[in-house]
Amino acid sequence: LRHRIQPTAETRARIVSLAEAWPENRDAAALLARVLAEDAAACDAMARQEFAWGHRSAARDAAERALAIDNSKAYAWLVLAQPAAVESAQAMADVLTRLTPVVQTQPALAPVMADTLSGYVRRPADPIATEIVAWVDSLPPLPAGPAASLQLSRARVLVGASQWDAALTALDAILATGADNTEALRLKADVLSWSGRHAEGIAAFDAY
Repeated sequence: LRHRIQPTAETRARIVSLAEAWPENRDAAALLARVLAEDAAACDAMARQEFAWGHRSAARDAAERALAIDNSKAYAWLVLAQPAAVESAQAMADVLTRLTPVVQTQPALAPVMADTLSGYVRRPADPIATEIVAWVDSLPPLPAGPAASLQLSRARVLVGASQWDAALTALDAILATGADNTEALRLKADVLSWSGRHAEGIAAFDAY
C-alpha cells in the first residue's frame, strides 16, 4: 500500500530487502513480484543490487524487466552491457545495437554507456574498443551536451586501446569546439605523456 501511495526509492528498497531477507515468505515474494511487474525503477534497483552481489543471471533478468517497462533505465542497460563486454566483443555489440534506437529519444544514455564500457578495454587493438568506437560513429547526431560527452568517452576508449594518435585527434576535435573543456585538456595532457611526448605533455599540463 505504501508503495502504491508513495513509490519512492526508499520504499522500493525496503520491498527488495524484505524479499531478500525472507526468501521463503510467500507474502513478501508476492509483493515483490507485483512491484517488479509494474515498476521499472524497482526492477532497475533490483538489477543494481543483484549485480553488486554478483548474481549475474538475476541481475540480467531484473534489467530486462525494467527495460520492458521503461527502456530509458540507464543502469539496466549497464547491467546487460558490462557482463556482455566480459563475454565477448560481439555480445557487447549486440547490446549496443539494441540500445541504438533508444538513444535517439534518450541521448544521455550514449555517453554513459560508452564511458562505462571504456573501462573494459584492456589492450591495444582490443575488439571491445573497435566495437564501441564503431557504435559511437554509427549514431545519429545528438544534442550538443550529450554529443560532447560522447566524443570524450570515445576518446577514452581509444586511450584504453593505446591508440594515441587517434585519441589525440579526437581530443583536438573536442577542444576545437570547446577550448575550455577541462576533462579533454587533462586527458590530452595525459595521452601526450603516456605516448612518450613528454615535453608536449608538460606544456599541456601547464595549459590545463
